[in-house]
Amino acid sequence: MCEKKKSIFDDLPMYLKVGQVANILGVSYTRVYALLHEGSIPYTNLGSMRVQKYDLKKWLEEHCEYGVVL
Repeated sequence: MCEKKKSIFDDLPMYLKVGQVANILGVSYTRVYALLHEGSIPYTNLGSMRVQKYDLKKWLEEHCEYGVVL
């Protein structure tokens, strides 16, 4: 029987705060805000900028190679 491999995203809330995104990416808040403002990572404004975890997962798949953000 196949078992689904657990992802780090499984336990995260649907919408991530900028600080959470910064921790996941290993970058500063300033860098995350820059990525959001340039449109690289899509976000939703729910009173503050929030990133859907599935959008961040997709962005990581497109911008990472061997665990390093390109």
